[in-house]
Amino acid sequence: MPKIPPHRTRAQDHPLIRRKRCSLKDLAQHPFVALEPAISTWQAVLQVFETAGLALNIILSATDADVVNDCVARGLGLTVLVDVAYDTMKDGNIALLETGDLFPPSITSVAVHRRRHLPAFAFDFIEMFAPSWTRSKVDQLMARNTMPSAAATRRRSLTSLTKP
Repeated sequence: MPKIPPHRTRAQDHPLIRRKRCSLKDLAQHPFVALEPAISTWQAVLQVFETAGLALNIILSATDADVVNDCVARGLGLTVLVDVAYDTMKDGNIALLETGDLFPPSITSVAVHRRRHLPAFAFDFIEMFAPSWTRSKVDQLMARNTMPSAAATRRRSLTSLTKP
């Protein structure tokens, strides 16, 4: 699956939007609206700040990027999300702060169950994110090891589709 472009910080009517580029230290001085820590993309963001020895003032956590964006739009704080979590039509009142390469790109993965039928829209969804993963390629991958041992079945019940 593709790497999603680096995270960008969002701020609504915030003093940092006047800067050409923000540092981690600049960002850490302001309240944050966060995704739940269990979400891997947010773990990557936290790791960047922790590695730099900076603590975030997280005032609110949510499980959904739309909720986070809404809170930022209401002026509750900053957040760091991948670009695909920003919809210009819906989130146009949120300013994007340029953070350059402060945050790593996110890797998108899709897992499919080998023994379950995959409907056509699922193949379309996979190809939307990774055009190289065609229906025939996914079918071939799912057909591999169709009769594994019971122990192997438990270990391989889900097939992760990531770029090789």
